[in-house]
Amino acid sequence: GARSEAFGLVQVEAMASGCHIIASDTAPLRDASEDGANGRLLPVFDVDALSRALIDACRNPDAAEGLRQAARATAIERFSVLKGRAAWIALLREMGLTLPAGS
Repeated sequence: GARSEAFGLVQVEAMASGCHIIASDTAPLRDASEDGANGRLLPVFDVDALSRALIDACRNPDAAEGLRQAARATAIERFSVLKGRAAWIALLREMGLTLPAGS
């Protein structure tokens, strides 16, 4: 679960799909989400805050349109496959590995 996951992959996949992110404020999820900017990060185990956020999201789905758009933009900008590939290649080269041409 969120308490043991090192990175919020499911969160980033949801962000890339344009979902409204409502999550617990844990370190792995803070890597991608900023409360109020591209989603909602709520205190861990705060059932009342989570309930209010979920009810509000259901009652006013259009109110989170800006958050959904920002979440998608963040996912694409920071976590795309191409960016990940480029980062891995840069790391391998930094470690002194010779890579085939075109890598």
